[in-house]
Amino acid sequence: RLGPNEQKPRTMKTKYVLKVKKDSDGKYMKHKVRLTACGYSQVHGQDYDFTSAPVLSKDEARLLFSIAADGDYKLSQYDVVGAFPSAPCDDYDLFIDVPKGLDWMGIKDYADESICCLKLKNQLYGTKQAAREFYKMLKRILKNEGFIPIASAPCIFKHNIRDIYVGAYVDDLMVLHHEGDENFLKHSFESMQGSSKNFKLKKLGNLTHFLGMKVNRNEDGSYTVQQENNVKNLIRKYGLMDAKTRSTPMEPVGVNAESDPEEYKGDDYRAMVGSLLYLSQGTRPDISVAVSHLSQHCENPTVGCFNAAKDVIRYLKGTKDMGLHFKKNNDGRAKIDVYCDADYASDTTDRKSRSGVCMFVNDNLVDWSSTKQKSVALSTCESEYMSMCLGAKKLKWLLQTLDGCGIEYDLPTLWCDNQAALALANNDSSNSKTKHISVQWHFIKEMINDGNMQVKYVDTNNMPSDVFTKNLCKGKFENAIKNMIFEVGN
Repeated sequence: RLGPNEQKPRTMKTKYVLKVKKDSDGKYMKHKVRLTACGYSQVHGQDYDFTSAPVLSKDEARLLFSIAADGDYKLSQYDVVGAFPSAPCDDYDLFIDVPKGLDWMGIKDYADESICCLKLKNQLYGTKQAAREFYKMLKRILKNEGFIPIASAPCIFKHNIRDIYVGAYVDDLMVLHHEGDENFLKHSFESMQGSSKNFKLKKLGNLTHFLGMKVNRNEDGSYTVQQENNVKNLIRKYGLMDAKTRSTPMEPVGVNAESDPEEYKGDDYRAMVGSLLYLSQGTRPDISVAVSHLSQHCENPTVGCFNAAKDVIRYLKGTKDMGLHFKKNNDGRAKIDVYCDADYASDTTDRKSRSGVCMFVNDNLVDWSSTKQKSVALSTCESEYMSMCLGAKKLKWLLQTLDGCGIEYDLPTLWCDNQAALALANNDSSNSKTKHISVQWHFIKEMINDGNMQVKYVDTNNMPSDVFTKNLCKGKFENAIKNMIFEVGN
């Protein structure tokens, strides 16, 4: 309560958010209510400075799955109870209006709100810096127990003595450990909770779901990861339960917006593409290039674009039980392979090429991308060379992360199906046909000269990343994805 001469500080309004919480299979669990702050009224420099906070990315999670399978690790899951409200308000004083319905010092339903407000001791959901402050608190607590964050992947923590890893996606923790580390983990997490009165951990048992992906450990120690429930929800949402299935995500010609040029009047095209994008970035690399083409029509989609998006869902309907399989393939040092390919001048509107990259660790697919190149390439050699550079950048991140994890590896190999691009990468000389290439693309030469990788030729028919550059016919498509995704069942 403010005194007679005190000026009321700037406050944030609050609201109650009601939610029905469901389990990973979509079944009802309980009703939840959460008091949130209206952070849109915060002023930069007065209420907060920085807001960004790292989270565990999908490629980092897949790398952890590969490490778990190869090292025979057990995966456990923990949840931070309360999450953001457990993080303190250290840098700025934050105030909120008295929440509606709160009986506090005789104040009810905003009575006397002109002279009353609440000062936050901890963050609330909705404040702009809540995620950042929570990550800072989590990192500090983990470091006190010997878990050191990896510089290239700040949400992966490696214990400085024990062979234990922790992957953090906000308040969801994935822990890689061996059977003999159970007691050590129990004491460590009890110590973490004792170090802060607001920090509470809840053990959820073996990891079964993470980042929307269903995780299963097989009898041989391998792991399968899939998103079958997401596919089923997508099929139901767009009424395709009785639709026929397809053998490929899209026709080789790509999105034919002119097949039905009438403007699509619905407002769900973006949502459909977003749902497909979520799947393609998780466990379904086989639809990456199709989704990339669809996303280029989000601004003004036609009925033909919408039908092409439904074709991708029809393909997913016939392959909904497909997913990634992480298996043990190496008893010693890690084996790393990066495949790079390009489709020269494939975009008929601006004649830019498309790059396709996929990266394997011990034959387990951990990362991939299908992106249109930023500039126009003047030859197939140049477009392939630009793709090789993109693969080298992904490889650089992987090597830094493996070094931080203390994992040894053999000399990585970057594979390409263009002899001219390989010759350009292996030679420092320049000529009239290559001297115009931007300096950034020559990063690959530095990687080779520093001994960080080697480049080799692979036949086009055996190039898996071909599926990330163009829409293939059935035979070539099935050949390209045979070592990427597998039927994993339930």
